[in-house]
Formats: sequence, structure tokens, C-alpha cells
Amino acid sequence: MIYHDFADSKMLVDDFRALLATHRDLTVLETSPNKVFIFNQIELANAKILNQLLKSIEEPSQHTYWIFLCDNIDALLMTVVSRCFILNFHQVDVHLLANEYRKQGLSNFEAYFWAHIYSDGRDVNEQAEALLIAREMFEKTVDNFDQCQLIPIIFANEWYPLSKKKDDTFNLSQKYYLELMIMALNDILSQEVIDDEWYMALVKKLSARNVKALLEIYYNIKDLFVTNVDKKLLFDKLAYQILMIKEDN
Repeated sequence: MIYHDFADSKMLVDDFRALLATHRDLTVLETSPNKVFIFNQIELANAKILNQLLKSIEEPSQHTYWIFLCDNIDALLMTVVSRCFILNFHQVDVHLLANEYRKQGLSNFEAYFWAHIYSDGRDVNEQAEALLIAREMFEKTVDNFDQCQLIPIIFANEWYPLSKKKDDTFNLSQKYYLELMIMALNDILSQEVIDDEWYMALVKKLSARNVKALLEIYYNIKDLFVTNVDKKLLFDKLAYQILMIKEDN
């Protein structure tokens, strides 16, 4: 079995071909003649990979099965969708999943956050550093909304230097920052906030802002984040749009 998560990687088409070739050459166990590919968030794969995938599923080899997990089926090539049998799953209740994370020793905030963004209950221990960076940037953003002109400076002085590392931790920290802000803004609208002193204090500050306008901005930036857009330019755009909300108010 081969499992790959497109949410946590920037796989190129050559890497994808190599993955397929490696699995194709594996010796199949006599006890199980099946070969299974599981791709999570397949809609985040680039067009070249999806076209390569299409070639593979159009003429599947015997005993080969493909399982695609997808949050947004509209983002997939219709030629791929048309060759699939679609099963719709209901999302696991956030509070139920958060309780499971708490059993792993996570704090209320950590459990709640991971339950929001990873409804598959994955192991999140190796991603703690990225979340720590995201939390720091979330706090600095909220604390400086009254002086919005400082937000571009904060991004420039503290966010962008990390990009020189060019590792998965930095990329994940940007993703988690956007997810954390969206989670907090939605909690304000739903009036549902977890029992965590740090998070509650920041949500209270954030509630004084133009929540609906901010939520629209952050959702837009999140959608662009999974594309090939330059991340520095993307966060420059985010800072500029925050400034515009300040001027409108």
C-alpha cells in the first residue's frame, strides 16, 4: 500500500511518476495480490500530476485500487471524477475528536485546533514546532490590530526571515497561522470558545475588530495559499488588506 498526503508536500510530476514506478516494481505478497494507492487531499495535486494520474486509472493493472480522499471535489479534474465511485463521508464531530486528542496529553487549545484542521485524527506530535510559530504570529497579529501599520513590519522582520530555511516546518507554520485565525474568527461568530486562557484572551481582543471582513480576507488568502503563488507576496497582500479594513472603519 502507498499513502501520500498532498496537503503536506509539493510533489512534482517526476516524483509522482517515480512513486508509481516504485510501487509497480514491488513484489506482491501471495497472501494479498492487491496493490492500493491512497492519496489524501488529491485536489491539491497540480494539473500535471492529475493528468498523469488519469492515465493510470484509465488503464489500471489487475488487482490495483485507487482511493482518493478529497475535501473539495469541484477542484478535481472532471475526467478524474468521472472515473471514480464517490462516497460522501460526514465529518467527525470536532468536540469528539478533540477529546481523543486530549487523551494523548494535548492541551485544550491544541486538541481543539488539531480537531478543526485534521478530521482524520492523525499523529500531530511532529508538527508541534510549526504550531508554536503559528501561535506566536497569531498573537502578534491580534495584539497589533490597533496599530495595523505594524503588521507588515512584523511579517517582514519576523515571518519572512524564517522562509530562508525552506523547510516543511515554516510552510506548515504559515498554513497553521491562517487556519488558527479562521478558527478564532468563526468561534467569535458562533460564540463558541474553548476553555483556554491564552486563546480566550486573544479571541476577546479579536472580537472588537470587523470579524466578517477579516474572515473573508483570511479565507481568500487560505485558498490562494495552496496555489503556486509567491508566499511573501501573499502575506504582503494580507497585510495590505488588513490595513484597508482599518481605513474603512
